[in-house]
Amino acid sequence: MNHFSDIADNLKDIIFHYQVQPDNRFTYINQAVFDILGITSAEILNTEDILGKLIHPDDTSKLAEFVNNIETSIDTIELRVKTKENSIKWVEVNISPVFDNSMSITALNGIARDITLTKKYNEKEQHTKNVLLATKNIDQLIKNETQPEIIVKGSCDILTETTGYINAWIILLNQDGNVEFTYSSAISNGFDRLTSQLDIDGFPACMKKAIDSNQVITVSKHSSDCESCPLKEQFQEYAGMCTPIKYRDTLYGFLSVSIPPEYISNKEEHEMLTDISQNLGFTLDKLAIEKERLRLQKEVKSRQDKLEQIFNIMPIGVWFADENGKLVMGNPAGIEIWGAEPKVGPKKYDVFKARRLPSREIIQPDDWALAHTINKGIAITNELLEIEAFDGKNKIILNHTFPVFDNEDNVEGAIVINQDITTEKMKELRLSKVNKCLLNLGSDFNENINSITSLAGKLLDGAAAFYNKFDDTRDLLISKSQWNAPPDFKKEDSPYGHVCYETIISGPEVQYIPDLLKTKYATSDPNVQKYDLRSYLGHLVKAEDEVFGILCVVFTEETIVSEDDEKLIGILASAIAAEEERLSYTNKLKLSEERFRNVVESISDGIIELDLVNNKAYFSDRYYQMLGYEPNEFEPSYQAWMKAINPRDIDRVEKRFKEYISGKRGDFNVEYRAVHKSGELVWVQLKGKVEEYSDIGEPLKFIATQIDMTEHKKLEEMKKNRLIVQEVHHRVKNNLQVISSLLNMESRKLENEHIKHVFQDSQNRIRSMALAHEKLYGADNLASVEISDYIQSLSSYLIQSHNRNHIKIKLNIDSDTIYASMDIVVPLGLILNEIITNSLKHAFYNMEEGTINISFYQIDDKYHLEIEDNGIGISHDFDLESSNSLGVKIIDMLVAQLGGDIDMERSGGVKYHLTFNCNQ
Repeated sequence: MNHFSDIADNLKDIIFHYQVQPDNRFTYINQAVFDILGITSAEILNTEDILGKLIHPDDTSKLAEFVNNIETSIDTIELRVKTKENSIKWVEVNISPVFDNSMSITALNGIARDITLTKKYNEKEQHTKNVLLATKNIDQLIKNETQPEIIVKGSCDILTETTGYINAWIILLNQDGNVEFTYSSAISNGFDRLTSQLDIDGFPACMKKAIDSNQVITVSKHSSDCESCPLKEQFQEYAGMCTPIKYRDTLYGFLSVSIPPEYISNKEEHEMLTDISQNLGFTLDKLAIEKERLRLQKEVKSRQDKLEQIFNIMPIGVWFADENGKLVMGNPAGIEIWGAEPKVGPKKYDVFKARRLPSREIIQPDDWALAHTINKGIAITNELLEIEAFDGKNKIILNHTFPVFDNEDNVEGAIVINQDITTEKMKELRLSKVNKCLLNLGSDFNENINSITSLAGKLLDGAAAFYNKFDDTRDLLISKSQWNAPPDFKKEDSPYGHVCYETIISGPEVQYIPDLLKTKYATSDPNVQKYDLRSYLGHLVKAEDEVFGILCVVFTEETIVSEDDEKLIGILASAIAAEEERLSYTNKLKLSEERFRNVVESISDGIIELDLVNNKAYFSDRYYQMLGYEPNEFEPSYQAWMKAINPRDIDRVEKRFKEYISGKRGDFNVEYRAVHKSGELVWVQLKGKVEEYSDIGEPLKFIATQIDMTEHKKLEEMKKNRLIVQEVHHRVKNNLQVISSLLNMESRKLENEHIKHVFQDSQNRIRSMALAHEKLYGADNLASVEISDYIQSLSSYLIQSHNRNHIKIKLNIDSDTIYASMDIVVPLGLILNEIITNSLKHAFYNMEEGTINISFYQIDDKYHLEIEDNGIGISHDFDLESSNSLGVKIIDMLVAQLGGDIDMERSGGVKYHLTFNCNQ
């Protein structure tokens, strides 16, 4: 037995006996276990559940199933086991079961052989075969597909499904180096994060190295070699390879795979991955070239289509001629211009005539621009031609020819460009005729409008043309001008129903009627059927808001009128309007000149006009009359003007005039004394200005008006005197006020009430006189005072100053508007003062209210003053004439001064009636 153990311990394979029942443990294992797993046999025998610790977790169930299904014979299984350093080895185990009587397994005997190297070799061989197969499949995919996305997806799937790579992913870049497309295979998560990181942070370390080295880059440890990669945690057990997908110098993207670490250093692995990436790069480059070719082809086709569209819709004619000068192709505009199909040979050129403009010499076929271009290889531009085209129509064209050269600079054809400018030339011709007509207009109004009307008819190719106006004073439509009018045409007619009349009255500004027979004018306008008129074109002749008439052209055939035709007749209508305005201005100017001359001769101001260059002058009739002379009694001149000025004023006037002429003064306005023919001095005011200057700003003509200021000066003197008189009245009033104030001051010192009243009565008398002067000072007429206003002011003052008992006094004044002199106003005021004061003192004794009525009026040459109160009255014993009262005596004295009479009545109070003459 010991001899058997010695033999077993020296074997290279593991010999073991495993007791299943009753305790699942090794009872024997030789020393070879240490050589293979690094674990001693003693450790195996003394460790519980050692089998679970030795077998790889992924193979535990595999072993259990194998044991359960083992039969009596020896069977073999391949397992992965863990060494003491926790590495993995492959072993091939031959197991022989030991059964009890009930055929239950009680133990297992076996031999385990280390097949790790063999296993790795086989796997590598298979992996290599798979990679070759994958390369072949990818090559096949590349040959059959034209879409880069499909190729990328298929390549990734083939690499993971066929080669056994853990994962594969490809990134494609666009021309700007940005991510255009990504695809991954066998990556459950993390790739999206990597794609996002590419957009934010750029390429990871492996890609950057791949770009720099231009070969396969390996990543053995993700944690250190590629820290920023979001896949490092998921694939940290595996190695990585990354290679650029390039062709020539163009980087199309990256190919990356995750593989077992043992493959990472295999040169063959790198070469196969490089081949795949190069094939992908070549294919992507080829597809990019093809894509660019197709894009360019499409672009060229698009450009060709656009050029063909442009060629067909160009408003100018474009022709292509071959090396013989034969026209081989032309666009629709060219065909329309020439009236021929594109294919026309030089021999057919002579079927039409062509003339050079402006000389109009006929061009022979060998002298055509195209012939010179083909024969000499020169370009000819801006050739103006008048042609009779293939279809017989005459046209004016602008012709250009350009040679086309081949690679050897031989002329292989020509491009001919034609532009039909017939319409433009006709417009120019029209405008030229219009300009010539307008420039040749003279001063005769009728000749001018006849020329314009005739030109309208000719240029618009009408049957006739008219300039018609409506005379509302005679209620007639008048034809002021006609061109080509029928002999029996009415120049004056009833306006109603005529096209021209209704257009003049209600517009529009442009009236175009293609077919008169389809309108009401077929019957309403007498000229339509009479002269077989069919079309009508009219334009109002107006300036601003004033309509003078209408310029119209009529046609005997239905005529299409263009926008240019409407513009043309508008220009001619404006020309007639200008003539109408000129005529109106001329007439108004003549009338104004006549009126001006009449006004100048009739106005009270004198007119002086001085020619500052030729020393000529003009004096109006009134200027002479102002100085006492007959018109033109002396020759007008600058010296004559100065001679008529008072010698004491000449220097001042002449200095002022020269300062104004030289520009030193802003205006000319001077007053001076002129010498009248009688020798008296006349005050005048002369105001004037320069009306005309030369091109260099020198004054040429001076015009001024002279006003007779003599009466004005007298009024000014009167105003001065009036101010003096006003000042006198003002001072008299002030002096009377001072006297009244002195009396008031003295009365305050008195204790006797009777004497105080006497002082107050004197104050009131003075106040009545001061009030008269105050009214006269403020009046416009210093000679008189308005009586009613004076009575109102004086009465109100007296009631306010004498109403000691606070009786409610009602004052009624009824007075005519009468102006009187101070000789009447002062005594009248004193009379009013005495009577009203007496009523206020005595009439309303023991009464709470009273009334005073005052009337002043004029009957014939008499003034009447009535003063009445409703007081207690006066005793019948009182006699106005015999009374010794001071107030009564003052009244008698003043009445006598006025030359009047006074009566007193005693019925229900007291009433005084004073009568005196108006003329005092």
